[in-house]
Amino acid sequence: MKSIGKWFIPLLMAGIGFGAGVAAYADWMSLPLPDLSQAWGATALAHLPDGRYVFGESGNLYQQDAWGAAAYSPYTSEPAGIDPSFIAVWDDGIGVVGQGGWSASSLYSFSPADTGGGFTNIGLSLQNYHGVMRDGLSLYTGGADTGPGGDHHGIRLVTLDGATNRIVIDDISTYSCGFDLDEDGNLYVGDNDDGKVYRFSAAQLSAAAQGDPLAITNGTLVHDFGDGGDIGSLAVDSSGRIWAAGWQHTGLRVYNPDLDREFTYIPGLSNANYKVACFERGGVGYVAYINQADPSSAGSSQYYGYDEASHYAVPEPAELCLILLGGGLLGGLRRRRMEA
Repeated sequence: MKSIGKWFIPLLMAGIGFGAGVAAYADWMSLPLPDLSQAWGATALAHLPDGRYVFGESGNLYQQDAWGAAAYSPYTSEPAGIDPSFIAVWDDGIGVVGQGGWSASSLYSFSPADTGGGFTNIGLSLQNYHGVMRDGLSLYTGGADTGPGGDHHGIRLVTLDGATNRIVIDDISTYSCGFDLDEDGNLYVGDNDDGKVYRFSAAQLSAAAQGDPLAITNGTLVHDFGDGGDIGSLAVDSSGRIWAAGWQHTGLRVYNPDLDREFTYIPGLSNANYKVACFERGGVGYVAYINQADPSSAGSSQYYGYDEASHYAVPEPAELCLILLGGGLLGGLRRRRMEA
């Protein structure tokens, strides 16, 4: 039996390490988006409850016509001058789009399922890099704020009637970064200075909405992606896995806290021009992306893709076989030792 141990342990360890690199064994659905209308234009992505995407780029907003279909339709009354920093959707009738730009700008509420509906300025002007719906009446939005230490990134709680506008997490990092809510109302926040991701509980956020702002050190460190440029876009899927994308990393990164391991996937073009989002449709969790062929060139191609999130951040088939084989062999060794 000693000979089994000599070859099995190295082989098992090799299998465990196999899934840590780039993987692309799953089958992503990929669909074309409108070509980029202006160089370096902003892009934004959200999903309706039935899974259809809402996409924005360089002053234009679009809605997917049907789940899984390539066809899309434009919204016909989006505000002039919008360069969408984010799109956040609560349900068919409640959503928010950020006007974007380098300085403070407006937030507009709208009915996401109605491409012919109007947009309402909620009456606030603030720098908005990203935003997620907290509930049907409010959202968290992040951007630059000027404080005693100069410009820095913070997250605000904003109500759709404009009555509330207060910082709930202050001085996160020098520049803005991705963040997302999980199904329990916990907020996962990226630190653009060092690539770390922190979790703030729903209870912490509720207290901050009534009292003093939280600091980044009040959050629980969940994972370190290694560089802030890797997590400009951040999303949490229905199983609690953290997805990230950014200008310093090719493809998508995902951290599985259950395995305490990170994976990389390149679902489309091999470049660093990805943004990531997670959504649910019919009780099934999905991960989606948008990707640009060349952000510096007007007229270049853009793509949307998605797949079931359960296909990812799990041991790959070869690795899983080794793990199962290892379990069987170790079980056999235990039985034989007990019999001896």
